[in-house]
Amino acid sequence: MHEYQGGVYAANKFLGERHNMSTAVCVKPEAGNLALDDRCKGFNVTMSAAGVKVETIQVNGGNIPEMIESIESLLSGDVSDGDCAFDAILSSGSTPLKYILDTMASGGYYFDADGSQNYVGCFDTGTFIFDSLYQNTLLFTVDQQQYLQGYLPVALATLYVTTGMALTLPLDTDGVFMSGPALITIENPPTDTWQQCVSDGFPVCPNAKAPGGADAVCDCTDRASLTIGGVLHGVTTDPFWCVGLIPPTTSCSKSGICVVAACVVTGI
Repeated sequence: MHEYQGGVYAANKFLGERHNMSTAVCVKPEAGNLALDDRCKGFNVTMSAAGVKVETIQVNGGNIPEMIESIESLLSGDVSDGDCAFDAILSSGSTPLKYILDTMASGGYYFDADGSQNYVGCFDTGTFIFDSLYQNTLLFTVDQQQYLQGYLPVALATLYVTTGMALTLPLDTDGVFMSGPALITIENPPTDTWQQCVSDGFPVCPNAKAPGGADAVCDCTDRASLTIGGVLHGVTTDPFWCVGLIPPTTSCSKSGICVVAACVVTGI
């Protein structure tokens, strides 16, 4: 995932929810983690450009009591009227999230005295994170889509080994293909079924096993039942487009998928 862009996505989501935002914080649970550094950097740069006073706070994710104390002190700040010290709180990792939400609830920090709402966002996925989205205590989470991170390199490497061909590297991500960031909110929450299938590795029939060999709860996909249609955007008198149908047909055949495509060449 493009970690810096993940921070940018987070900042823009906050800014879109509250237009009078003035203070924000990025909470880091692990020192020396470059991914967390980049997330906070993208967040801070974007917030600062919007005129928001923003800071990054380091907490000790390896010491829960100490982390809780730090978070409680952070959110209360020097504010004497009971307001939260920040309009937006971003947890750059999932570890501090529970304690941030607990402190927001116990301190009454979700709303300031003037009625302005304060928001919490985070990175990564999991049952607690998704439950928090449904409960409206969490505005969003930024997903790096770990399944794609593991699956796509194998698929692309297989293509390269068998054909010698590779995709042109993207220029806007320093020549790296990215699986994220993908923003998850209450508007596009993952279903229980999808979460289970991610955990089970999306089994393909006849294999109905999850990683590790246990029986998968997620139904396996019968690829033979899938149909993919090919659409030509050239002219039927150009044989180039017939050749263009060979790779997808071959790919689908090797994957056990039915492909429906037609090419009628006339005038040759």
